[in-house]
Amino acid sequence: MAIGARLTGPARAPTMPSMGNGVAFDTLAAVETLTGAGFDEAKAKAIVATMRQAEGGLATRADIAELKADMLKVAIGIAVAIVVANAALTIASFKLFGA
Repeated sequence: MAIGARLTGPARAPTMPSMGNGVAFDTLAAVETLTGAGFDEAKAKAIVATMRQAEGGLATRADIAELKADMLKVAIGIAVAIVVANAALTIASFKLFGA
């Protein structure tokens, strides 16, 4: 169903579709707030549809925690690779130049 389809039609009970990030967004209440502030209904619906599209890309706390964990894994992997490379160079130096 298109976003605009949720916003058209007769008055109905407020809906709170998920924004994809765990946050419920009451599109009907948002349209009513905007029309109450002086926007015509078409403009209010367009604003709400735009907000829904924009909010779908926001990161949640869980997204950020997952990203931090992934970054920590990468950092540990890089640190291990540096230690191994350093050890290999040290051994090669001793074999090449003697101790």
